[in-house]
Amino acid sequence: MNASAHAFGTSAQSELWQRLCAHPFESADQGLDFTARLAREQGWTRDEARKAIDEYRKFCFLAVSVGRYMTPSEIVDQVWHLHLTYTRDYWSVFCPQVLGCDLHHEPTRGNADETAKFRECYADTLAAYHAHFGAPPERFWPGTAERFRNAARFRWIDRERHLLLPRPRLPAARARIAAMFALLLLCVAPVVQAQDANPFDWGGGAFLALYLALAVGCAIATSLWRRALRENGSSDSAFGLDTLQIAYLAGGNTRVLDAAVAELMDRGAVEWDAAAGRLVATGQNADNLNPLLNRVYQHLRVEGQPAKLARRLDVDLRPTQANLETRGLLLDAAARARATWLPLLLPAALILFGAIKLYLGWSRGKPIGFLFALILITAVVSLITAAVKAGTRSRAGDRALAQLLAQHAHTARAPRSGELPLAVALAGTAIMATTAYAAYHEARVPASGSDSSGCSSSDSSSGCSGGGSGCGGCGGGGGD
Repeated sequence: MNASAHAFGTSAQSELWQRLCAHPFESADQGLDFTARLAREQGWTRDEARKAIDEYRKFCFLAVSVGRYMTPSEIVDQVWHLHLTYTRDYWSVFCPQVLGCDLHHEPTRGNADETAKFRECYADTLAAYHAHFGAPPERFWPGTAERFRNAARFRWIDRERHLLLPRPRLPAARARIAAMFALLLLCVAPVVQAQDANPFDWGGGAFLALYLALAVGCAIATSLWRRALRENGSSDSAFGLDTLQIAYLAGGNTRVLDAAVAELMDRGAVEWDAAAGRLVATGQNADNLNPLLNRVYQHLRVEGQPAKLARRLDVDLRPTQANLETRGLLLDAAARARATWLPLLLPAALILFGAIKLYLGWSRGKPIGFLFALILITAVVSLITAAVKAGTRSRAGDRALAQLLAQHAHTARAPRSGELPLAVALAGTAIMATTAYAAYHEARVPASGSDSSGCSSSDSSSGCSGGGSGCGGCGGGGGD
């Protein structure tokens, strides 16, 4: 790790980081050194353990040098827990010689105030991490909802007495589609090789296999064509966009409403009435709103149901839409139509191909039910996909949104006080699940079978903090 690659404001911070990087967690003459033990206990490879230790180093740097208390992620906390068991190294070497102060581990006391405190500390930690080391990797620094899920999900397991099976994780959508297409080709190839050159003379089973393979290939080609049509040649960026413009770019009217509601709730101008299922204007702190936010507030005073309120914003958001179209971040009407309908020529050709076989089978008295069902499914899925997937954002808009998500990675995962509107604009209402406004998120995106926030009660959240000598703020901390 190169200190020059990071943002250190003082020579003391740079020297602290150099000492942290130099502190050994591996030893060639030990069969089971710290890194190996960490890998064994957590079920990681040695390389994964090294990466987790690097994140622990960064956390220790922040805890000592930033000037307020920091809260580690669950993975970093596991490294810290293990290091604390190496008492001679931790208290006699690491704290006095590397950190220059004692770094105490302070777990949560479990009440609601503690939960809120540690969540705010965690948001501060991700923001400080971003400032010094760049965007925190999500593998090691997840969002607030993931970080503060119910701590009871962790258990010590005796693997000699219990069989431990990991939950299956599906591969990415593109990988799944590619695998399915490859499998279909493997199944269809022997069938095709045994048939005549004219597919309309094939038997029902062989033709259905061919149709399925063509349908998957057609879906992939249609998606790629639609993606290409959304490339409008614009090179504009997200520079200068305000929160509600970002929200419109990310999710249209609905996202604008949610981001506006987040800001109005933060101000105390709006409350969510869970019993009535509607937003209620309080009449407080509604002064000095920007024009668009003020329009949302005025609509809200008349209509409090979010779904209806989002539709009321159509006229007010036309200037925002036009501005983003002019910048090339959204597709104009003609480009949207092309991206929506032109790629449907491919499934239309497939449907025609199937319809010819359908007619020939019917005229020859052959069963055609399965083929008819496949053709109907192709038509319905193609139309639904065109309506849902075409979208209004250009490829330049995709890149601008990705730029914003990278620039505000910590905000989109763990917003600090005052950052909630931008977090909602970027990531939707899910980020509200860890705030006092969770009921609004649950009404907007009802949980299905589990708590959407992952926090079933305030006293079940796990948390701990640390801070160097002289640090202020919430939670534990160090002292000489």
